[in-house]
Amino acid sequence: MSYIVIYSATRQAAAIYLKNRVQKCWDNSAAAKKRADYFDIAQSERDSLRASIFPLIIASPSPNVTIQLTTTLRVMIADDFPEKWPDMMNTIKTLLGSSDIKEVMAGCTAILEVVKVFRYVTSTVVRCSVLICLGRY
Repeated sequence: MSYIVIYSATRQAAAIYLKNRVQKCWDNSAAAKKRADYFDIAQSERDSLRASIFPLIIASPSPNVTIQLTTTLRVMIADDFPEKWPDMMNTIKTLLGSSDIKEVMAGCTAILEVVKVFRYVTSTVVRCSVLICLGRY
């Protein structure tokens, strides 16, 4: 069995690249698509990233990588939750109920990011839908 050593700087660079790519290209609005640096992220890749962002945060080897992944998660939440990512709260609830401290920390981080995204929202429709979703858990 071979073991590949990936240095922390390389992991951090990959996390920064992912964060930057998601920040620039996760939004599918017409205004975002007009930007010169826009690159469309396929729906299959979006689904894959939604499924793997929490395991990536849990397995993160350093706080520097975790910060980048958490920022990525915030961008995804802002664009996708609750309409495009309705099962996110179930995942967070599972993480918070875990006996593994890394999973609990990832759940706490995710809830904090949800609060950060929606704390200044003035639309009562959006606020009510988020509160209803949060209230279920």
